[in-house]
Amino acid sequence: MNEKKAFIWSEMLQSTLFDPATIDTMEKAIFWYGTKHQLNKCKEECLELLTAIHNLNQPSPDYVKNENNQVVADEIADVLITAIQAAKIIGIDEVAERIKFKICRLDNRIEKQMTAKNAGI
Repeated sequence: MNEKKAFIWSEMLQSTLFDPATIDTMEKAIFWYGTKHQLNKCKEECLELLTAIHNLNQPSPDYVKNENNQVVADEIADVLITAIQAAKIIGIDEVAERIKFKICRLDNRIEKQMTAKNAGI
């Protein structure tokens, strides 16, 4: 059941991010604001996400879980949008290759750790 739920979530995210109208708007932003500006915007959004996650992990006395979750969700959305724009600027195929490499490396690392844990090491 969790696998199905995860797949639906992924499909929803994919269909939202890669909808032709969404892609058109992201490309329009690159054209209108320029590549340097959009790369800087990606950096800014990453810093905002870092701060939001920090605040989520280090709740203050006035911490409200639902509000903080929404702040993190908003910043994740901003990072995904600007990261896709950055990938377009840098080169989609190059970024895709690096994603494949890093996912494979992550999978190998997890498998090694799971094997070591199961072996009692």
